Amino acid sequence: MWRSRIFWKLFGASALLIALSATVFVFVVTPWQVRQTEEQIAKRLRDVSIVLEGRTGPLVESRDSSQLQALVAELRKHSELRYTIIAADGAVLADSDHDPQTMENHARREEFAAALAGRESTFRRHSPTLGIPMLYHARPVGPTHRPIGAVRVAIPVAQIDRDVAATRQTIALVALVTGLVALAVSYFLVWRVVRPVSRLTTAAQAIARGDYNYDAEVYSRDEFGALAASFAQVGRQLAGRLDDVLRQAQYLHTVLGGMVEGVVAIDPERRIVLANPAACALLDYDGAVPTGRPLYELVRHPSIDQAIDDALAGREPPHCQFDLTRTTRKTLALHVGRLPGEPCPGLVFVLYDVTELRRLERMRQDFIANVSHELKTPLSSIKAYSETLLGGALHDSEHNVHFLERIHRQALRLERIVGDMLSLSRIESGQAPLEIVPVSLDEIVAEAMTLHTPLAQAQGIELSSQPPEQPVSVLGDEEGLREILDNLLNNAVKYTPAGGKVVVRWRRNGDEAALEVEDTGVGIAPADQERIFERFYRVDRARSRELGGTGLGLSIVKHLAQSFGGSVAVQSELGKGSVFTVTLRASDHESPPRTNDETLDAVDGTPRPTRVRLDD
Repeated sequence: MWRSRIFWKLFGASALLIALSATVFVFVVTPWQVRQTEEQIAKRLRDVSIVLEGRTGPLVESRDSSQLQALVAELRKHSELRYTIIAADGAVLADSDHDPQTMENHARREEFAAALAGRESTFRRHSPTLGIPMLYHARPVGPTHRPIGAVRVAIPVAQIDRDVAATRQTIALVALVTGLVALAVSYFLVWRVVRPVSRLTTAAQAIARGDYNYDAEVYSRDEFGALAASFAQVGRQLAGRLDDVLRQAQYLHTVLGGMVEGVVAIDPERRIVLANPAACALLDYDGAVPTGRPLYELVRHPSIDQAIDDALAGREPPHCQFDLTRTTRKTLALHVGRLPGEPCPGLVFVLYDVTELRRLERMRQDFIANVSHELKTPLSSIKAYSETLLGGALHDSEHNVHFLERIHRQALRLERIVGDMLSLSRIESGQAPLEIVPVSLDEIVAEAMTLHTPLAQAQGIELSSQPPEQPVSVLGDEEGLREILDNLLNNAVKYTPAGGKVVVRWRRNGDEAALEVEDTGVGIAPADQERIFERFYRVDRARSRELGGTGLGLSIVKHLAQSFGGSVAVQSELGKGSVFTVTLRASDHESPPRTNDETLDAVDGTPRPTRVRLDD
């Protein structure tokens, strides 16, 4: 309360008003009271003079000074007044305060002169006899037209001043006591008014700080009590609404934070109001979200500027795509929408990363073009040879068998292409009958080496293996693993010139196992290394067809490895060769024992038929 400004303002105003009122009271009442006191004293002197004149008339006429002196002396004993009686000639007959015989003639004194002239009068002057200021009242004795003398009653001015001072002190004391009482009452009243205001102010500050359950503790039934109840109700409502707002904000933050799409909101001045983490990631912005900063600090692109201009102008909300090249090259799709309100309070635009969609679209287009081209070549050959046979070459014994062999080879090529496509489709869709069990890589590599060694030796290529110190088992499908290694070795042998080397390695690295096929072949350019696992993608199309590949082998290797929970990667350099690495899950269990039939197959050197035979 002592720190309350409004308290001191109200109490100070009240104190000032009380002090002013007391001052006015003192300065107005005191002169009036002094006049009343003086008038009362003058009236008293007049009354006494009337009584004295009535008692001294015969004695003045007889000029009996002794009795007059005894009379005034007796009266002086009972009052503080001075009594003086003079004859018509001005001789002092009696005086209560001085020896009349030694007093000079008073005929010329103002009050006696007026009295001897038949008038009563009152004068304030200095007494030559006593040497002090006195207030005199004189009246004639006898007929007013011919007085026989005069009586005078006087009182010292000092006594009057004492009475006046006492009156003034009384008035001042009354004013002081009244002012103090008024101050106390004013303090109480102001305190009663300011205390609920102060508590309501504290409650408002608490609500501003977020303490919506603060009790103002104002329990009166007046307007302050109603206001305190309203504050409490407002606090509860604000607490509820704030909880709703915070909950909605948390929901919004969670939703925006979990979105893959980027969301950015801007005001009409193109300052960023909101941006979720996905937007910063899509735009390759590493710093904190620049809320309140210009949009160009987050992204600059003519397509975005044009889309914002169209949206702010009220035109059709645009959809566009643009390429962004910063740390990585990506393609983003943009949709811009206006925030509700007039005038438009801002815009919100959503960013989509369509880089993968664009890549898949290109892959789809390439796949359609490639598969169409791959199928068209054998079909054209079959059509041409069959038309030649139908045109008469059927009966040409020198050429008909050759044409039929060509038709047969192209039909086999079509069969391999269709078979590979069906196999790849089953693997991707999960319909291939894969049995994930522990499989020994040592046995798989041994069988593959037995199968591919004759072909490698025929082409003058050294095919070898580098087994690990301990056997390695992986989790996978046995036929699928054979298919992976067969395709990798087939490619390595095909694309390695005579005199080159092909090495197979396998090892275990913790919970994983790595199978590597390294060759000293022609190598693969860096631009092609990202796409060699796509369907029908060929680095050298003419050489691939010449070697009889379908362009699906590495794609099947990738999907089989992924089906086993692994992956495949390549490291290559043009003119120096390539290293294909298949990473698989390692197994601590040995592979199940083979049957006798499987053993005989391995001894005979005849490869077990696989579900898909691929060449790439």
